[in-house]
Amino acid sequence: LALGVFLKYGKGMWPGILLGGLLAYNLPGVPLWITLALGVSNTGSALFGLYLIERFCDTDNLFTQIRNAFKFTVLGGLISPAVEMTIGVGILYCSGMIQGRDLAFAAFSWGVAGAAGVILVTPLLLTWLNKKEKWKRRAEFIVLLCLVILTSHLIFSGLISGNVIESLTLKFILLPYYVWLVFRFGPREIATTTFIVEGVALCDMLFGFGTVADMTISELLLTLEVFVSFIMVAALVLNAMVNERKRMIEDLARFEKLNLIGEMAAGIAHEIRNPMTTVRGFLQMLSAGKENAQHVEFYNLMINELDRANSIITEYLMLARNRPMELKKQSIDKVIKAIHPLVVADALNSDKVVEVILGDVPDIYMDEREIRQLILNLVRNGLEAMEPGGKVTIQTYMENNNVVVSFKDDGKGIDSRVLNNLGTPFLTTKETGTGLGLAVSYSIVARHDAAMKVDTSPEGTIFYVKFKKMDS
Repeated sequence: LALGVFLKYGKGMWPGILLGGLLAYNLPGVPLWITLALGVSNTGSALFGLYLIERFCDTDNLFTQIRNAFKFTVLGGLISPAVEMTIGVGILYCSGMIQGRDLAFAAFSWGVAGAAGVILVTPLLLTWLNKKEKWKRRAEFIVLLCLVILTSHLIFSGLISGNVIESLTLKFILLPYYVWLVFRFGPREIATTTFIVEGVALCDMLFGFGTVADMTISELLLTLEVFVSFIMVAALVLNAMVNERKRMIEDLARFEKLNLIGEMAAGIAHEIRNPMTTVRGFLQMLSAGKENAQHVEFYNLMINELDRANSIITEYLMLARNRPMELKKQSIDKVIKAIHPLVVADALNSDKVVEVILGDVPDIYMDEREIRQLILNLVRNGLEAMEPGGKVTIQTYMENNNVVVSFKDDGKGIDSRVLNNLGTPFLTTKETGTGLGLAVSYSIVARHDAAMKVDTSPEGTIFYVKFKKMDS
């Protein structure tokens, strides 16, 4: 609970966590100084786990990427509880509450319980508190949950077999349900199901059914905790693998489209531009003649349409993956400052506001021309998505050793059908849009080995662009 609260609400919650720890360890016969020491060790180890996870993991994708799921298990589920176990057992040993002959079992049981607590409770807490995460296939999940509850009760109550070894072995009957969870659902459903499995098992065991007659409660609980922790970690990692594979397929499909259009653009752009330039020149010359003065509006309209066609070709060229890049180590804050007057002018023309919050982030390697284009595209998209009086906020900050630039608007959000296809060429909801702005933006992000993420709701949309911080 402590680690989950810290990850969700930040380390500023430590007074509440400390109070909870003191209440949890305030047991009959336990001296006050031991209660205080254990409460402090609980809070301190959770803060240490928070530091490790924020330092080495991408907290936005903690359970949806393989490496983050593994890192969470090792850093939060093993190292952090090991610190608390070492301090806690040491305190109890020094106080004489644990004898030397019981030291190994106390350390093992405390460590297993702590690891199981983090692995089971933290994902459950974070996925339930994440309002942006939606339930997947609710009716199907309810059916799955009912089957899991029934099967768990049959196993752990001893109704299938009264033999201890057979009952423990029968726990693996639950594995097919987890295969179902991995391929059809997400981290929230996995965490919820595992928590319910443990709850059913605890109720059946503690009420004296099945295996309790042949094993001690401590042995039962340790066996259960090891099993559910293992199956939880395995399910989260496999689910992350499935999700990464889906994202990779989607990204490859988008990049193939970008590559194809880029090659087409590079091949025909100049051939189209040459006759267009000629036509435009003659139209300007004709419009300047006195005999055509009455048709100036028509000439201007044709010239404007040619300029529009030329701008579309320019956007096509931005999609070319083999475009030469001039990467230099420079400050993205300075680029935003330089382009700020231009985006402010765009905003004023439509009675909107652009706010810039710079975090003095480290320099990164980038092509300044392309980054300027990226910023313009994302800011203009935000401005066009809002009603008059809205505000676009550009912010830079550090997150997990990454330089992040966010673009937040106050629009109505992006429709889910459009959201799943963002970055696809020619996808647009604007009457006069080309559908190439975001495609160009994704292409620029990919060429800079960066990542772009979108969070959207009826209150607005935020585009996050994460660049890797370069070592000096």
